[in-house]
Amino acid sequence: LGSRQGVIFGTGGFSMDEKLVSEHLPGPVLQTAAARTVTGDFHKLAKAMGCRFELMNKIWGCETYAEEFDGSNWETTTNILQMRGDSFFVVNGEGIRVYNEKGGYDKRVKVHWEKPET
Repeated sequence: LGSRQGVIFGTGGFSMDEKLVSEHLPGPVLQTAAARTVTGDFHKLAKAMGCRFELMNKIWGCETYAEEFDGSNWETTTNILQMRGDSFFVVNGEGIRVYNEKGGYDKRVKVHWEKPET
């Protein structure tokens, strides 16, 4: 990892700031395991300083069971780090299987924001 005439920094997230989420992520974040203080403070500071941002459209997330989501926007037992059970598969709105249900949660969640080709 390197930089020429620049600075590379890594910082915490911004999932508790609805404005930053809508500006940078391809879809809504309905629930997060992040602390309520994860509001992108450093992102805002760097933006005010004129820093350029890259790769802000990525998320490290997991699915949740919509039927059990209580709207609290906080970590609950509905976060799915490993799919429950052995006899199911996940399909999109057209009934097409979209991923390996036993795959890593960080890879599965990306599928939900993929847009179908028109």
